[in-house]
Amino acid sequence: MNGELPPLAPNLATVDRRAVVTGTDTSGAVPVEYRFRAAEGDVRHLVVVFSGFAAPNGYHFAGKSLNGLRANVLWIRDDFDGHYSYYMCRSMNFDIEAAVAGLIDSTLRQLGLGRDQVSLLGVSKGGSAALYFGLKYGFRNIATVVPQFLVGTYVRDRPETGRYMLGDDMPQTHVDMLDSAIPDLLKAYGGQGHNIYLFTSEADEQYETEIGPHLQLFWACENFNLVRTASPLVRQHGEVSGHNLPLVCGVLAALA
Repeated sequence: MNGELPPLAPNLATVDRRAVVTGTDTSGAVPVEYRFRAAEGDVRHLVVVFSGFAAPNGYHFAGKSLNGLRANVLWIRDDFDGHYSYYMCRSMNFDIEAAVAGLIDSTLRQLGLGRDQVSLLGVSKGGSAALYFGLKYGFRNIATVVPQFLVGTYVRDRPETGRYMLGDDMPQTHVDMLDSAIPDLLKAYGGQGHNIYLFTSEADEQYETEIGPHLQLFWACENFNLVRTASPLVRQHGEVSGHNLPLVCGVLAALA
């Protein structure tokens, strides 16, 4: 061989050349911040990512973790008036939910995709949003990691978020309404027509209140997949998503 060998670094084969576009959708009643990365090759699928609490710069799974996915990816930021909202409401006004749903729908129209070509992904708070939007709006695939089911009670115990979502007095009636939002959707439809992947662990300190009591609500779902992690490396709520990231990405890649 007479020619020189190419440099080993950087390895251009591992570089994701798809640009990530950052924007704000102002078509709804509430501005919604987002990031978007177009698909690679012939993949006709959209992955929508909802963030959990304290996500870096407001976006979970926005670093290199989803680089292997060839689908379109839409990351949506949960930052409204400087507060978290579970992508749902402020003072029980659900204009945030409507704006977020509108952003997803407009993205699908631009891509020429239907709701059966969508996978929703979220962890913790974002996992709750993935369940809520997937079940309520008929998006086919849901990958949810350690979600909260009793959203009203959970945010009431976090007063800054609770007052923003429930109103300054955080009345019990409002708590009950948000507590029932996801369970009622499951009681009505049982997850029928969806492919649902729930990642959890009994080591999660929230398991006994948020996950365990609600598992029976999924039994009517024809394709409900429960991934219950038992590992010495998973000792708390925040460690479940990182431990299962390769499996989560594999599921999303297969769905796409």
